[in-house]
Amino acid sequence: MFRPIDVRDIDLADSVPTLHQLTGHAVNVLVRWYGTPLGCVQVGVKNGVCSAETIRQALCEQISIDTVRLLVRDALPKLAEHPPDSGCEWPSLEKSAESPATDHWPLVTVAVCTRNRSASLRHCLSALRRLDYPHLDILVVDNAPVDDATKALLSAEFPEMRYICEPIPGLNWARNQAISEAYGEVIAFTDDDVIVDPGWVRAVARLFRDDADVAAVTGLVLPLELQTEAQQLFEAYGGFGRGYRREWTRGYRFLSGFNGRYFVGSGRFGTGANMAFRTAIFQEIGYFDPALDVGTLTNGGGDLDMFFRVVHEGLTLVYEPQAIVRHRHRQTYGELRTQITNNGIGFYAHIVRNLRHYPREWRGITYLMIWWWLWWYGRRFLLSLQPSYTFPRDLIVTEFWGTFRGMLRYGRAQRQAKRRARQFGRKLPPVGRIHKFPHAAPPNAWLVHQIDLSESVAVPPDTETYHRVQVFVSWQGKLLGSAEFDNFHHPISDKEFMDGIADQLTPEILAAVTGQVSEDATSALMARLTQQTDDRSPAPVQPVLAALPDDQSVSIVVATYDRSAALRRCLQHIQQQQTSRTVELIVVDNNPMSGQSRFVITDFPQVIYVTEKRPGLSYARNAGIVASSGDIIVCADDDIVMPPDWLERLVAPFVDPDVMAVTGNVLPYRLDNRAQQLFEQYGGLGRGFEPRRTAYDWFVATRFRGLKTWELGATANAAFRATIYSHPEIGLLEEALGAGSPTGCSEDTYAFYQILRAGNTIVYEPTAYVWHEHRTSTAALRRQLFNYSKGHVAYHLLIWLKQHDRRSLFYLLVQLPIGHVYRLILWLLRQTDYPLRYHALEIAGQLMGPWALWRSQRRVERLGRSEPYVPVGRRGFSAEATRHNQTNKSLPIK
Repeated sequence: MFRPIDVRDIDLADSVPTLHQLTGHAVNVLVRWYGTPLGCVQVGVKNGVCSAETIRQALCEQISIDTVRLLVRDALPKLAEHPPDSGCEWPSLEKSAESPATDHWPLVTVAVCTRNRSASLRHCLSALRRLDYPHLDILVVDNAPVDDATKALLSAEFPEMRYICEPIPGLNWARNQAISEAYGEVIAFTDDDVIVDPGWVRAVARLFRDDADVAAVTGLVLPLELQTEAQQLFEAYGGFGRGYRREWTRGYRFLSGFNGRYFVGSGRFGTGANMAFRTAIFQEIGYFDPALDVGTLTNGGGDLDMFFRVVHEGLTLVYEPQAIVRHRHRQTYGELRTQITNNGIGFYAHIVRNLRHYPREWRGITYLMIWWWLWWYGRRFLLSLQPSYTFPRDLIVTEFWGTFRGMLRYGRAQRQAKRRARQFGRKLPPVGRIHKFPHAAPPNAWLVHQIDLSESVAVPPDTETYHRVQVFVSWQGKLLGSAEFDNFHHPISDKEFMDGIADQLTPEILAAVTGQVSEDATSALMARLTQQTDDRSPAPVQPVLAALPDDQSVSIVVATYDRSAALRRCLQHIQQQQTSRTVELIVVDNNPMSGQSRFVITDFPQVIYVTEKRPGLSYARNAGIVASSGDIIVCADDDIVMPPDWLERLVAPFVDPDVMAVTGNVLPYRLDNRAQQLFEQYGGLGRGFEPRRTAYDWFVATRFRGLKTWELGATANAAFRATIYSHPEIGLLEEALGAGSPTGCSEDTYAFYQILRAGNTIVYEPTAYVWHEHRTSTAALRRQLFNYSKGHVAYHLLIWLKQHDRRSLFYLLVQLPIGHVYRLILWLLRQTDYPLRYHALEIAGQLMGPWALWRSQRRVERLGRSEPYVPVGRRGFSAEATRHNQTNKSLPIK
């Protein structure tokens, strides 16, 4: 049985109030914090009263995650200015007052397009009169009125507002007339059945003022009342609200089908009841299409078309939830049914319009049309067959049939618009881009940047020269994660930068700054925000392992093959490590005849130089391991660089005697070209930002599925306890695997397998990260991926042949083919842009895996295996003499 719901606002900057004189069975409460909307909570009402404690509880249960994200966003500058020590409270929750209006606030024209609704218009204009904004121009456009009631209303009650009559019927005709008459550099549109918030225009204008790249802004639309069943049903169907998170959207006009697929469903950006534009952009991308929206045969879609056009033309559209208006929804079921029908008609009329106007987008738009039919209508119709689904099925059906009517109506509406223009002696306005874009796409470079929140949150420089920006975020030297920005060669503003970091990394930032697990830190912040006591005992933070004792020495083995520039850079960064333990640095030259590496070594007299003439990374690393004397042996590639605390973070887990290997994160050093970007799409070398401990129980946890030991890390950044190399079940790296051999890779994944099989533990420590220089040409990338694929299969065959582990056969015969089918489906559905030819290349490499393993084993038989590793304490005079003869050792690093 239907019961009304009250609508209220509260601000947590004041105390949470008890709400009285409520008439409904529940109350929908908009919760703000210093005016900023945090979310809506729906709370039950008893005897016309809703207690403050009930509201607090609902707030913590329903919107705590979004609330904390906003608190983190606003606190980011405070963290840089006053970084709290680990374990202290979050910075002050008080919001800084906005600086006096000494900066230029743009003149904003507010346009209200109306037709024969003077009663609701009076309430709208009364709210506009209460706007808190210094430079305002309010314009009322009377669209094809049947009387002079609107003109009389303005003359009598709102003389300070301008009145214009647009005689041609159609909402978009009225909007275009408002654009022509606007005085402001920004024009904001709202409807006559809307009550605007006093801060609405200020929230919109702030974005235009602070970011010259912003071309359009939409805002939050909330229900003015929920007193009828139709109004509640409209909210249940989705309403006009688009959430409480600021969103930045840009299209990319140089990729065919991309904009059509992802952005033609532009209703997710907002609605025409709350939208604003820079007035100048209409001279670039055209005016509102008079064949769309209310007053035409299409009955809608004019706002959606303009949103899509803004994004498609490469401009920036921002959804700003601080720009709040309240809309009076249709009060009767018949009015709601008509509105839902028109939604379907207008949406698909807008789709047909853009199919005609942007023919290159036909693939993406067609995909969206079919997906919308299946997901939005088909899924909801099937759900409506369940008894528990309460939304009326006839509204779903009527909107669905409206889509077919919409596809047929746009052409008729165009002819109708032409007739009306002729009838009134007018010309149709341009409704597409007036000035053509250059045809050449800019370079597709991605920027890789790192910031530490305890030092600065400054936006990287020159972001407009990059297609995408990836920011790796740290707190007091500890890597937390990455935030990605698809800016498509637009500058990234401070607001967008803060939004992106908070949206993607709030739990990690909260846990790092407070020293608590994210859930407890969230509860504590919500308790402070709602001015209540959090009496829960916080869960203990996972203890940080003590540092490895300084008497544990380290050998760093860097294998190289004629990459002198990369080797020099790598050695320079290793020299900068902040450590007090004894460290020996061993460089193994896998092509000593060229002399390139030896020439570099002459500038690093403390380096131990070892030669290994047999080609192959496993041969080279084994030579370095045999020559080493450290308790911990670190393997590193020559094309990496690292921060000064890398070594100590990497070896710290060895304080646990059960740990036999530690791997670290591997991040991209740069992503300047397509080859490097594709390698990251392939999966890269990084394994995420969460620490992981893998022991024997994981090794035996499954009976059939293959063991994905490659997910544990890579020897581009790994450390091993030296004793494993003399362990009878482990030993040196498998020389039939690895780069430089016919198999191409997987010596590290096989080593991890052996370590786990022997009952030991491997730790992945993401804070011990390095930066890796990926291949810079597509030819080199193709060779790399082909070798990875061969080695992947060779690894599984080897553990089947040597360890008789049948799980590897199940992986090769079942899991691997299913994975390829799944990736193909994703490609067909356009869920990934990873090229299909690279999928084919991987399959070809995997098919070559058995042959590559056979060749590699024959090669090892011919070249011989490396001499076994002998622990330092058991080495004789001859072994030490041999070791020194192979080197030009000077002094160890300290």
